[in-house]
Amino acid sequence: MFLLLISLLSACGDQKLNYKCTCTRIAYNVGENEEDIDTSFSENICDTYDNIEAAFDINGSLYNALEECRTELSEQSNDYECECDCTYQSEC
Repeated sequence: MFLLLISLLSACGDQKLNYKCTCTRIAYNVGENEEDIDTSFSENICDTYDNIEAAFDINGSLYNALEECRTELSEQSNDYECECDCTYQSEC
């Protein structure tokens, strides 16, 4: 998912900054054994502030990834969590 994000966020001109993006993807009580399926991850991304913000807008890469997560995990469980957050770390 984030390889797509990195390619979609690339832009020229503005100063690139380092963000730590963390996405929580957990489906709770799945299947007969009621196991939790956790595919959460974090990744550092070097991009402009405007591109990071745009990723969360409707039809942005993170927005779409979260919609896909909700669709996928809702098919596995009624109890699930899909969230992403990016925090500024430093200049690239």
